[in-house]
Amino acid sequence: MAEEKKDYFPEYSDERFMSKVLKYGKAIGCELLCQAFLLKIVLGKDEVPTQAKLAIIGALGYLI
Repeated sequence: MAEEKKDYFPEYSDERFMSKVLKYGKAIGCELLCQAFLLKIVLGKDEVPTQAKLAIIGALGYLI
């Protein structure tokens, strides 16, 4: 599973994330968007371990 997440690392960027939110926000739905934004907030916190940040980037990259 870790290998699968690595496939999505190049897909993630703040610009691509916001582009998808603006373009597909209604189709994605409020619940998933809220969870994605929470992950984005957690990603910016210094106290979050690197391994957790890598998992978050993989999840957000998959969304994108």
